[in-house]
Amino acid sequence: MAKNIVITGANGFLTSNLISKLDKNKYNITTIGISHLDDINIHDKHKINESIINSDVVIHLAAILNPLDEQIKKINVDYTKFLVDCAKGKNIKFIFTSTQNVLFGTDLYSSTKKEAEKIVSSLKNYTILRPTIIYGNKGGRYIEKLISLVKAFPLVPIMGNGSNKLQPIFLDDLINIIINSIDKEEEMTYLIAGPSNLSYNELVNIIIKNLKLTRIKIFLPLIFLRPFAFILQRLLKNPPITTIQLDNLKINKAYNIPNIEKTFNIKLTNIEEGLKSVLQRLKEQ
Repeated sequence: MAKNIVITGANGFLTSNLISKLDKNKYNITTIGISHLDDINIHDKHKINESIINSDVVIHLAAILNPLDEQIKKINVDYTKFLVDCAKGKNIKFIFTSTQNVLFGTDLYSSTKKEAEKIVSSLKNYTILRPTIIYGNKGGRYIEKLISLVKAFPLVPIMGNGSNKLQPIFLDDLINIIINSIDKEEEMTYLIAGPSNLSYNELVNIIIKNLKLTRIKIFLPLIFLRPFAFILQRLLKNPPITTIQLDNLKINKAYNIPNIEKTFNIKLTNIEEGLKSVLQRLKEQ
């Protein structure tokens, strides 16, 4: 018998890719979002409540990422509480995508995700996933933009000295982890990172190598970038860089996650394989 799944954040790239991978013979999918193509509008609380009551699984992916957005607490915290209240006391699996930022972030995005995690953890059957930087398809916010930058300009700016560590997670791997969480009955929180631990400078080198281009890297001291970031974040709704992002560059995001593959029955994709896939997809688009 097919399971009924409610998925929020229907307009996000993670949700659209997840839906395309879900087996329609195993799952009846109801989407919640702001588009007229979604099954339920995000503001229709009566229909949302009714749909969740009749569901087996809720996958909550909706979030505002920009810490300067005035709606961030309303969506990231209040909306999460509403969904949890709908599911509370019923035999419903609740999967929530949080972020690695809860481990170190001091901005409003990080704090709202921390608060949302506490709300979700009040349930009896939940899985909280804390992904690192997600890459792997059109719509990725970081690595895909870096690829576009490397392709477009002969000079590649590196913020700071480029030594900060990161451990990106391939989009397809994260989607498989979400799908494999559906049948888990647990109360668990997982950090989700890829198997490749590398510096930002190394990441840029791999991209340049795979694109078969000649590029010159320009290292920009963080102390000189802060005034520009400060001004941009007050003038633009979605600034290209913020002071908080500059602060986060000082934090090494390298993790030891030996049990992720076994726990979720998957083989994680290393950065070389993942980037080749990204570049091929971008070429086909």
